[in-house]
Amino acid sequence: MRPGPRNRRRLAIGGSIALAAGAAAAALVLFTGSSSPRLAKPPSSQLVKLADKIVGGMTKEQVLRAVGKPATRQGRCWQYPVAPGPGAAREVVKTVVGVCFFAGRVSDTTFTDYVRRNGKLVPLPPPNFSGG
Repeated sequence: MRPGPRNRRRLAIGGSIALAAGAAAAALVLFTGSSSPRLAKPPSSQLVKLADKIVGGMTKEQVLRAVGKPATRQGRCWQYPVAPGPGAAREVVKTVVGVCFFAGRVSDTTFTDYVRRNGKLVPLPPPNFSGG
């Protein structure tokens, strides 16, 4: 049985959207470079072990079983401190992995380096590549 004209039109529109989304994703991967030159150096083994165990979509219980209790909880994110890797900037004294949840599942993971400024621990600002 052949689909009617309305279903053929819906199928064509859906296929076009999927094709455009795939092309946009491929262009994004191909044409965007690394935002940080520090990524070329190896991270700490502690960070790698932690990051390898956390997968998007995991439940809070699965994260607890995989990596244990977080050091702190901030909003919807759990924070795990790890040792800075050899590729971190010299002044970095602490790295924190943030595991954030949405609707009870891992939605994103953040990595924040901290430095000491005037005796206080503050997040290291991202590098500025504007050239100015």
